[in-house]
Amino acid sequence: MAITALPTPPTRADPATFATRGDAFLAALPTFATEANVLAADVTAKQALATNAAVTSQIAIDAGLANAAANALTASVAASSAAASWAAALAANPDLNPIIRMNANTVSTNTTIAAGYNARSSGPLTINPGVSVTVEPGATWTIL
Repeated sequence: MAITALPTPPTRADPATFATRGDAFLAALPTFATEANVLAADVTAKQALATNAAVTSQIAIDAGLANAAANALTASVAASSAAASWAAALAANPDLNPIIRMNANTVSTNTTIAAGYNARSSGPLTINPGVSVTVEPGATWTIL
């Protein structure tokens, strides 16, 4: 947005042009004031837009961080559950590659097979009263 340049101002050092320049300078001031006010309003409007954009961006960033934190927490819980299942499997089968695997024939503690894991047992099996085996969605328990 352009502001019209003011004419040469009057000066006492040049008395011959003082009145003419003074009249021209004073006549230009109302236009200058109008153009300056329009420019100020434009700057204020753009400042408001920039502020709103910055606030909206910050809200989006905050929401993204909150979603990322929630996703990280969910992943952490799932990893903890899987780690617990894996620890139980290792405790029951300390040798990871035996030719003969043995398992007890009675389930005596609550057990969860976490999503993303497969489990295998040789039967017949008995599950003690009050004891449960939970097979989460996405997990498999095969009894041979």
